[in-house]
Amino acid sequence: GISAEAVSQFCFDAGRIAEAVEEAKEAGAAHFSVGVPGVASPQTMRKYCELCGVAGPPRWEADSPAALMEAVHAALRDGRHGTWLDAGDEAGGAGDGDMGLSFHIFPFGGARRTLEWLVAHSEHFQRERAK
Repeated sequence: GISAEAVSQFCFDAGRIAEAVEEAKEAGAAHFSVGVPGVASPQTMRKYCELCGVAGPPRWEADSPAALMEAVHAALRDGRHGTWLDAGDEAGGAGDGDMGLSFHIFPFGGARRTLEWLVAHSEHFQRERAK
């Protein structure tokens, strides 16, 4: 059969992201990739929000991408939004009613800066994933 996947644009509302993940799961998606704004200055973030026509967060700091990812994980783990699997938990995504979940980063502050941030935070993300 065909395996459906859903990919989001960037968003700042963890609750809304969790709702979208659940909607995609109910629609039969095997995997959902959440768009997360990467490391960028508040000025750069405001510029991209304006260009994309989205409401930005009240504050944006260097660790905001990590805080947003943690908030999405928490919203999905709290039971209100069903169950999920990280993309690496099972080849091919979903099984037994669960859905694969991953994040993709929009490198608004530049690719090099975003990659350096990801490498610096990789151990933290692995600990969060293990929870």
